[in-house]
Amino acid sequence: MELGDRFEIKLPDLTMQVGYHIINNDEVFHVVFSDGRPELVLHEALSGGLPFWTSIPEAKHRLKEVAYFGARIAEHLKNKSYVLL
Repeated sequence: MELGDRFEIKLPDLTMQVGYHIINNDEVFHVVFSDGRPELVLHEALSGGLPFWTSIPEAKHRLKEVAYFGARIAEHLKNKSYVLL
């Protein structure tokens, strides 16, 4: 992926517009949702050698969303099934 690339992930009940950025040498993904929920900025981090998804700033009340949508991004990138916009 190139800095500034954008792609779309279609889920059964919503579409995610995802932008790829580098901030402080970390890959981050800016996510805009089609259903109007607040945007998220997601980053895959490591804790004790295990990867996990977090939001910037941390949104403790949205932890399940962060993990779910982060996993959808990882799945799309792994499968290279995203379409650049």
